[in-house]
Amino acid sequence: MSVYHIDYRPRSIKELDIPSVAATLEKVFASENIPRAFLFCGPKGSGKTSAARVIARLVNKIDPEDRKNYIDIMELDAASNRGIDDIRTLREKAYLLPAELPKKVFIVDEVHMLTKEAFNALLKILEEPPEHTLFILCTTDPQDLPETVLSRLFRVDFRKATKAEVVSSLQKVIKGEKLKISDSVLEKVYEKSEGSFRNAAKLLQEFVISDQSEEEFFASKWGSYGFENLEEDLLENDSKKILQSVENLAVAGVDMEAFTVETLAYFQKQLLTTSKLGDKLQVWLVLLLNACRQVRDCPVAQLPLQLAVVDFLKDGSKVEKKVIRPVENEIKSVGAAVAPEIVDVIVSVPSFGSSSCSVEDIQNCWLKLIGEVGVHNRSVGAFLKAANPREVLGEILRLEVFYDFHKQQLQQLKNKQLVERCLELVIGKQLVIEFIKGEKAAGSITVEYVAPVSVTSIINENGEVKKSGEGDVLYDVAKEIFG
Repeated sequence: MSVYHIDYRPRSIKELDIPSVAATLEKVFASENIPRAFLFCGPKGSGKTSAARVIARLVNKIDPEDRKNYIDIMELDAASNRGIDDIRTLREKAYLLPAELPKKVFIVDEVHMLTKEAFNALLKILEEPPEHTLFILCTTDPQDLPETVLSRLFRVDFRKATKAEVVSSLQKVIKGEKLKISDSVLEKVYEKSEGSFRNAAKLLQEFVISDQSEEEFFASKWGSYGFENLEEDLLENDSKKILQSVENLAVAGVDMEAFTVETLAYFQKQLLTTSKLGDKLQVWLVLLLNACRQVRDCPVAQLPLQLAVVDFLKDGSKVEKKVIRPVENEIKSVGAAVAPEIVDVIVSVPSFGSSSCSVEDIQNCWLKLIGEVGVHNRSVGAFLKAANPREVLGEILRLEVFYDFHKQQLQQLKNKQLVERCLELVIGKQLVIEFIKGEKAAGSITVEYVAPVSVTSIINENGEVKKSGEGDVLYDVAKEIFG
């Protein structure tokens, strides 16, 4: 039995599903100077790895119909092989001559997952790659690659597929498998694929195997409660019906993360048209955006969407934030040395102001923000002391951080949301924060690290740093900053 998303992959540049990518690569390989290292950037399922395999066979003049696996074409998943030893092994293989082909091709997927040390090791071979090698690095997050690495790569940008491109890709499967598929099925497959060729091919195969009708199949995966139903019930202010309908979807096994994201996409499209929600659409989108951030880590997957509904219908024109904190006596009762960190429990999202905000505004209240964050989580407050507001782009604030450990900790969902909530309290405006890696400049950062109350101090009774704490959060921070 065929596996659609594998057996119907493109076999030549002309067959690549995104025309702009195909045109770019045709020009590159028609020239005399072919780059030694490529970077394929784009969302999951946009064809990056398929294109890399096409290029690997092209440079080695392998017949497109030849499906043999060659040992000189090597693939590495950097998500699970991200350390310096993995890249050293790759580098050793690169210096050896090919066994059976003219060139050795190394395809590194999810390359942004490599550690700093691994990137340094990779940089050495990218600077002077052997004549017989070609490197193709694939990533969904090019902003996480060091500039030194990016500067040595020929970048090709992929994107989410359009409806026409997805349908065209599926038509190859339909023709090859001699299937009879209605246009309405293809329409729904595209809508649920999120612009991913791989997702679309997998979903089409699931439909074919299920032997169900169109209505039965899509209802079994996404439920019968559609976005139009949700919109109408919002207008009717029928929270009870919506909450029960969402609950029924979860009980039926619908992927609530995908459903929440698709709900956001449905209402986002209404920004371009006339929405039935009118002026309340913006508030609803902000609530949905917050639900999308929370759903992946929420143990009850339907809860973020249900809370968004409750908040919106409570007062669609002005949504208030409520903060629940432990009372002072509860903290005193356990003693200051072992008191738990104070964490805000957000039950709704505040109103979304229309006033603009500049990076200077953020800088002016930076110390106040650090203090506010420190009240709730002193570790995160300490990390922010070594960060710098870089720029504000619309509703996005970019914070520059200078240590990998800090970036990893601040990007954790609960920490990121804490900073965003505190920022909103300080400036009265909701912003989405992005953390970008900056270059350390000597003398440019002063770090005053304060131990969180929920973690045992790393200082012993003689005022010396404990050496037994290696591996815990405080030790790692101190080691990375001070050596």
